[in-house]
Amino acid sequence: MDDIADYDDYGLEDDEPQDNFHSGASGDAAMEEVEEEEEDIITKDSSDPDRRFCPRCTNMWGPWENKRRKKLMLKCRNCKYQEVADGTKPVYENYIVKQLKNTLETISPSMAQDPTLYHARIEGGCKAPTCPGQEAVLFQAESGTKANSLKLVFVCKTCGHKWINT
Repeated sequence: MDDIADYDDYGLEDDEPQDNFHSGASGDAAMEEVEEEEEDIITKDSSDPDRRFCPRCTNMWGPWENKRRKKLMLKCRNCKYQEVADGTKPVYENYIVKQLKNTLETISPSMAQDPTLYHARIEGGCKAPTCPGQEAVLFQAESGTKANSLKLVFVCKTCGHKWINT
């Protein structure tokens, strides 16, 4: 029994109230008291839609999807406090699409004779209305940005007509 420390060794007695959320008040009332105390710590206005910090522990919010309610939530990873992300700005994705038609103007028809490019038989033939050609060289179009899809430039070996696959 000497190995087990008594509360008295640490200066605590059984009669002393300990810090506990549920001591002295019901669960909801205790939580409201804690929230009122911690609201003094927050420097940002809680009505601010750009608020990025937890109102309880002032740690940064993390986005979280409530799949049952189909809502975007803001959740604290530290204290697990969460609330609906009302008033937050939506995320926009901008896809920069470079006009490849300008690229076609810079391609020389003599590229059709380049032996280092891939040569292929084209189903339906050349896209030029009067050309009977069935073969073309092809290469990847340079977009200058991270491309979302692969665009191939074709150059007819017969007439030099250029087009982009769609």
